[in-house]
Amino acid sequence: MTASSLLPAPDDPFRSPGPLDPLAGSLALEAGAHLVGTTGSDGARLACVSTFDGAGLAGTAGLHLAGAAGVHVAGAGDALASGPLTTAARTLATSLLGDMGNRWLHTQGVAERAAGLAGPLGVDADLLTAAAWLHDIGYAEPTVVTGFHPLDGADHLTGNGWPVRVAGLVAYHSGARFVAAARGLSELLAAYPDERTVLADALTYADQTVGPAGRRVDPKARYAEMLHRHGPCSWNARVHPARGPYLTAVADRIEHLLTLPDPH
Repeated sequence: MTASSLLPAPDDPFRSPGPLDPLAGSLALEAGAHLVGTTGSDGARLACVSTFDGAGLAGTAGLHLAGAAGVHVAGAGDALASGPLTTAARTLATSLLGDMGNRWLHTQGVAERAAGLAGPLGVDADLLTAAAWLHDIGYAEPTVVTGFHPLDGADHLTGNGWPVRVAGLVAYHSGARFVAAARGLSELLAAYPDERTVLADALTYADQTVGPAGRRVDPKARYAEMLHRHGPCSWNARVHPARGPYLTAVADRIEHLLTLPDPH
């Protein structure tokens, strides 16, 4: 395999590195590996560096992890919002992601974060928390079709009778539409409603304030760590000029709403 034949790295920031990633058809780099790939219409050569470590979290100098010492990592038994959707979503997420290490820790952390945001934001806690449990199920092997986890997760949900609103929240979480456009998947993603509400923002904010191991992080640090870990040839890096400002705007909107007095 030549360096110029490499495709962008897969979009999963938690997958353990291996010699070949069959889901995305791209090389998963071993820790510290340095490869040079060709990208862009002019054939410009960019250094593609993977900084995965054994735990799935790159150590990025200068990034602040909120409460790094003794920070709480959510567990499935924690007190979360309860309701029929949440109960079913937690069961499904456990069956699909429960043995996926950091992926499962992250999922639990996002669910806990979402449950805590619902009340202050005045949104449906059952719906938001259910979507949080389900947002990354598209990484589980039984769900993978396209290799794009928001779409694969949404397709799995609709194929198993879940409400289309839940599937839409999963399909578009964390600015997925930008990556879908870059990967030529926008038409498939458009089968789902692109809900632009406080609840949808809250799901993205929950995802962007929980790191790979389930720890609470600052959204800017989370995004910077992700870009550093994926490297300059990833799909995430390619859409950064559009997705980065979008995620910043979501965080700003949610953080502004959280400063407002409780109307009740």
